This record gives sequence, C-alpha cells and structure tokens, in this order.
Amino acid sequence: MLPGTPLPPPSNLQWMESGDGTSASRTGIWEPLVSAGQPIRKGRPISIIRNYTGVVLERLAAVQDGVVLAVVVTPPVNAGETLLSVRIPTESRWRRVPARSSPSRCRWSVIDGRFH
Repeated sequence: MLPGTPLPPPSNLQWMESGDGTSASRTGIWEPLVSAGQPIRKGRPISIIRNYTGVVLERLAAVQDGVVLAVVVTPPVNAGETLLSVRIPTESRWRRVPARSSPSRCRWSVIDGRFH
C-alpha cells in the first residue's frame, strides 16, 4: 500500500460500453478522417482506402453513433485489418467503496459486475 491519501478520479472520466471496430475490406493506403476522442454519428465518413497509385478503393462510414476510442496510425493496411474502434459513452459508473485493508479509508472502484 502506498502512503498518503488516494486521489479521486478526474471529473471528466467517461464509461464506455462495447461498440464496433471498423475493418478494411481492401488492401491499400489508409487515410483516416477522424481522430481518437472524436464523437461521430452513424453514416459519417470516417476513412478512405486508396491503392498505391492514389485511386480510391473504398470509402468507409461510421456504422453507429459513438466516440472514436482508437485509430491505427500506419497508412498501409491489409484487408481484414481493424482500422479504428468506436465505443458508446454511457453514464459514469464510478462510486466510492470501502477499501478492504482499512474500513476508515476509501478507494475508487468501477462497479459493473466484473471489476471490484
């Protein structure tokens, strides 16, 4: 146990439910049109895949509303490779629970049936 009082989590934390990953159906050069942390709407253009001469092979659109969680940063992509991940924000699930080691101290924990 580290000495001192634990700090509460930042007030801007956001719990994310599962969402969808977007994969390339063609091999080529990937140009993302969104960045991590950006909110998106279903149907919004999110990326373009071009061949090695610059011809557009595929235009990808968001399949759901959500927030972009992660984006692949390497331009060359292979068919089937996941390009980005979108998650659905929900209400915060942080709450204070007593720490097991000391009833007088508290720790921050996620309560969702899986983490305690």
